[in-house]
Amino acid sequence: MPSQPALFDEDDSPACAEVVRKHVNAVALMPRDRKITLLARRSFNVLLHVAQRQSGKDIYSAPLSEIINLSRFDSNNYELLKKTLKQLMGTVVEWQSPTSGEFDVWEASTLLAGCKLIKNRKSGAITIEWSYSPQIREQLMGPDRYARIALDVVTQLRSHAAMALYEICVRYIDNPSHLTARQHWRWWRPVLTGQQDDPAKKPPQYRYFKRDVLAPAIAEINALSDIEVRGPVEHKGADNKTIEQIQFAVVRKKTARSAASRPAVRERELEPVDLPLIGRAIDAGVKQDDAERLLQEFGPEALSAGLDSLHKRAALPPGVVDPVQNPGRYLRAVLPGVLKKAAPAEVPAPAPRPKPAVVVDAPRRQARWLDEWLRRAREALRQEILALPDAERAHWQRQFREHLAEKRSALLKRFDTSGWTHSLFIQDFIRFYGNGTRGLGWDKPSAEQLLELAAEVGDTTA
Repeated sequence: MPSQPALFDEDDSPACAEVVRKHVNAVALMPRDRKITLLARRSFNVLLHVAQRQSGKDIYSAPLSEIINLSRFDSNNYELLKKTLKQLMGTVVEWQSPTSGEFDVWEASTLLAGCKLIKNRKSGAITIEWSYSPQIREQLMGPDRYARIALDVVTQLRSHAAMALYEICVRYIDNPSHLTARQHWRWWRPVLTGQQDDPAKKPPQYRYFKRDVLAPAIAEINALSDIEVRGPVEHKGADNKTIEQIQFAVVRKKTARSAASRPAVRERELEPVDLPLIGRAIDAGVKQDDAERLLQEFGPEALSAGLDSLHKRAALPPGVVDPVQNPGRYLRAVLPGVLKKAAPAEVPAPAPRPKPAVVVDAPRRQARWLDEWLRRAREALRQEILALPDAERAHWQRQFREHLAEKRSALLKRFDTSGWTHSLFIQDFIRFYGNGTRGLGWDKPSAEQLLELAAEVGDTTA
């Protein structure tokens, strides 16, 4: 068999010696028949790291103590280790890149083809041998397109979701946009959780996936790794209401960059605060490359103001102004004025037309929009409260009761017997919960939020 190419190029050594070159098809593992556990994924990365240093072989071997140390396997339970290795041999996954259409070949395989533990009778030392299926061995050992996975990082992460998301984000760290590929959130769910959804159970909802999986994984990565992940950057579907596709923004932490880091691909390196702005521009219909160029040329403040202008213009009732056909060209036209602060960002409105009679009712329409916005915000909080674990909901009820006691409320007994859902308390309890979780002012919508609602409900009674 011809020798494999050297594992590490100039970018990998010597400062980052413990690096796994992971083929982009292997960072987004789509489980099919069973769950991929945290320990299984961690062990897979460690075994791959060691195997890549033994190029030109079909079967790889190492002292078991080395694998245990690299895996930070804080247990002497060899039965658990055997169980993990058997899981790697029995878990079928689809090998695919997070970027749709990047490769034309679909492949499925187990994570390991075989494994053996050999004990030396004299010394008691144990050697582990393992192999990969021919379908994926070439990709794993000599990847032509890969992500550099820092082994010391992935062995510190404590959840499968964090490890999987870290590997995917690292794959896009050097992209000029610093944005991962966009995929439907239902694609992300099994990739991050390591298991397929149970078809016998109620279909999952995005808001719970965001709360229970995405938010903790992002927080864990940002706390323990060498990168910073922002997001999710959300993209609505055709109805302009439902979140369908999501992606993530990723940059290296400044403290993790060395003097030998690669020069920036573009003149202005994107900062974390810029990345959601790119996602916002994409949502507004601007091409990603155009959004990056506008950001570099005019800066984040001007681009944000221009997007505000674009959003307000799109929210105007039909017939007042012509629709924007090319959002990127619109921003290119208005941003110089924003930058110089010589003119407002909006395109000058056409000559005034006779106002329809309904405009006379503008204050009442605005009041209806405000009432509808508050109704939706309160209902969203009510549903969130109902979805809380019992212990957490009980905590908020105790806090609210203490609040009533401090006010010397005469309704304490009624609260004790009827709870927060009683008509006497529900609105106050929702406000109390909103203040505690969102901060004061959560019930005061911004002008942009009202405009967005107005564009949705129009002039009719909400």
